[in-house]
Amino acid sequence: MLVLSRKKGETIQIGEAITITVVDRDKNGDLKIGITAPPNVPIWRGEIAERMRAQSPGDPLPLRRSAA
Repeated sequence: MLVLSRKKGETIQIGEAITITVVDRDKNGDLKIGITAPPNVPIWRGEIAERMRAQSPGDPLPLRRSAA
């Protein structure tokens, strides 16, 4: 795991197509980030991805959220 320090407004670039931007940090230390990525790159919060993996072990995560 790569651990980086960033200040508000600074970015992290992943490859050519993905950018993570530090949007804000509140007084409790909670961090808000923005992620810019192509539409074909799925972005899941960790706890959501874990739940989907538990529900369908061995299956890859879907590329997009299914319609409800």
